[in-house]
Amino acid sequence: MNSLHSIGEKYQTDKATYHMYLDFYEKYLNKDDVDRFLEIGVQAGNSMKMWREWLKSDCIVEGWDILECDPISGVDIRTVDQLDREQTFKNISGMYDVILDDGGHTKEMIESSFAYLFYVSKIYIMEDLHAPWTGSHYLKQSEIPTLDLVLNFKNNGWNSSYGTSKEIDYINKNAELLDVFIRGEKESPLSAAAIFINKANI
Repeated sequence: MNSLHSIGEKYQTDKATYHMYLDFYEKYLNKDDVDRFLEIGVQAGNSMKMWREWLKSDCIVEGWDILECDPISGVDIRTVDQLDREQTFKNISGMYDVILDDGGHTKEMIESSFAYLFYVSKIYIMEDLHAPWTGSHYLKQSEIPTLDLVLNFKNNGWNSSYGTSKEIDYINKNAELLDVFIRGEKESPLSAAAIFINKANI
């Protein structure tokens, strides 16, 4: 049986070729338990094709992107702006066993989506948390990188300014940080991702 990494290499997704996330993901994701999967950020569709092949055939696989994307066989592609709360809520199709955010990578986008969507997830993955180290447009001046919030989560809770007080309270009551992947030094990471579980839904 092909590993997630080998399938990722087949489709040339940067999750395999550069960021090296896939062994980390496969360590925590049991594909037989995934009935509904959402990835935010479709772009060329390489990772969506990988998920479609790796996940079981009856798993519902969704991809959301702010831009209209070409169809992918077996994948429900939707045009969704992850910063649009109303649009996001309208496109939730059920309880997601896994939500993976590979969207716009700004602090606002990552933390807003987490606030909006964590309650309908069992496992929630934040990807490319290294983005602020690659360009200043990913982080507003004086803001704390999301990766720092993640690394301090167990001690300080989720102290994000993005999300309602009700959403932040829900995260602090129900989120458990499962693990963090960092490639390179945490002071200047080359790649970074985090996996949370929702204790209320598992």
